Amino acid sequence: MKKFFTCFIAAFLFGCICELYVFANSMIVNVDYNFADYSGFVKTETGVNKQQDLTVSFYKKDPSEPIAESLIWADQAVTDKKGSAEFGFVLPDNMDEGFYHGKVKTSSRFSNPVEFDFYYLNSMSMKELVSDFKGIDDLENAISFLKKYSIDKPVFKFDSVDDIYFNELGEYVRLNAGMEKDNIFQAADVRNIVNGCLGLKKLNKTLTDSKVDMCLKENANLFGINIDEDYEKCKNEIIEDIITGDIKLLSEFHNTFRQNIVLGVLNKAVHSDEISYAMHKYYADYNIQIQDYEKYESEELNKAFIGKNFMTCDSVYQAYIKIKQQIDKNRNENSSSNGSSVKITGGGAGARYGGGSITPALSENSVIGAVQEYAFLDIVNVDWAREQINALYKKGIINGKEDGLFMPFDNVTREEFVKMIVIAFDIYNKDAECEFKDVKKDDWFYSYISSAAEKGIIKGEDGNIFGTRQLITREDLVTIIARMIRVADEESLENCSFLDMDEVSEYAESSVITLSKNGIIVGDGGLFRPRDYASRAEAAVIIYRTLVLEGIL
Repeated sequence: MKKFFTCFIAAFLFGCICELYVFANSMIVNVDYNFADYSGFVKTETGVNKQQDLTVSFYKKDPSEPIAESLIWADQAVTDKKGSAEFGFVLPDNMDEGFYHGKVKTSSRFSNPVEFDFYYLNSMSMKELVSDFKGIDDLENAISFLKKYSIDKPVFKFDSVDDIYFNELGEYVRLNAGMEKDNIFQAADVRNIVNGCLGLKKLNKTLTDSKVDMCLKENANLFGINIDEDYEKCKNEIIEDIITGDIKLLSEFHNTFRQNIVLGVLNKAVHSDEISYAMHKYYADYNIQIQDYEKYESEELNKAFIGKNFMTCDSVYQAYIKIKQQIDKNRNENSSSNGSSVKITGGGAGARYGGGSITPALSENSVIGAVQEYAFLDIVNVDWAREQINALYKKGIINGKEDGLFMPFDNVTREEFVKMIVIAFDIYNKDAECEFKDVKKDDWFYSYISSAAEKGIIKGEDGNIFGTRQLITREDLVTIIARMIRVADEESLENCSFLDMDEVSEYAESSVITLSKNGIIVGDGGLFRPRDYASRAEAAVIIYRTLVLEGIL
């Protein structure tokens, strides 16, 4: 019995020692340090299913005395019950440039710290890095850049440092630096492009289906892509395009990856809820406003997308517009045949400007009379805007869309609104010119935008960009309108009743106050909602009220 008890104790102690040994030697630490913004992420697996205290420390290394270190930053964390921990860190931005040493240690006296080194780039060197990258104009410059920032100042870690490796990677960097120069503003931009080039180099070395899939998953962080369920659905198309495409440019890679997912998720949908999922997740890619989609979201709309094979996002948008118009037409025809009209409330998006209330359904005779009275069937129940829309139509200021519909709740693009303003205020000049980078002389809206720019009522956006094909926000619409009227208002924000004035951009504040005081905008429930997109009905109401104020109507 004594012998058995002794063996049992020995076995128990051996088991404990083994566990401690495994714990001390199996701790895994992954450190992702982002030199561009002095931040990082630590992921730790201690190897023991119990909570442990962790300490992360950073030390400045002294080149003259490799053993000497000075603590510059430290933090603590606690693992979960499985012995894992994830936490981020941000280093001070005023440290000396050079090599630093990191340690991750548990509270157990049996464990050894896991250690790693990294290079800290100060703010002046960050600017130098950006300048060096933007100066790349040939392969030699690209190779010099890569060597400088992987050997001399090693913020990038590559698989090799031999000449062949640098030549191959340098060619990717040269091509992409030339394409992206105008989009490089900070060190993070450079880091993303270099990492992406590294990813492309690895990808083009593994051009078989299984290896491309593995490469994308292993290097997702280099490419800045998400490997999720949507990727799994569409990966065959992505892989095929990558294998056949000989992709050298990051912009081409991202376009290939994104387009295949955005279109693939929609094309592969077989149920209404799958269409709804695609629309809610990728509406921006389709150039569809989610608020507008949600107004129309139904089995009827979603099922109309099933079985299609869209090749471009623009074809999705065009299909959406046609489906939506057909739905409106069907609803109006049904309402007419049933002796009642479709109820569209004035308390929706349009009420934010014009106010309004829900009106009773019209009788059959009323609908017939309304169709005769109003230019568009789909404005009959838009009681807060129908008179204004009709008046502007008769003056030739606005037009309908397909099938004789006005589509009052469709959003307005910036160029569409400028055309309305130019016609409404009679300032069209066919000989006017403008220098916006995104407005070309053969664009249908060139003369309208040029006429408005000539009068100083549009300023465009940063970098001499007008913002064509972008939907216009309420605050931008109001800003343009305010430049057209003679009344000036210098009153302070305290004199404006909107509860969300703190959300109004500084450049639009005085315009909102001016139009509010003069009764051109009313709001909805005390809110102006400056960042919401304006609808066609709202634009019509605002233009109408402005023309009345100016004595034009």
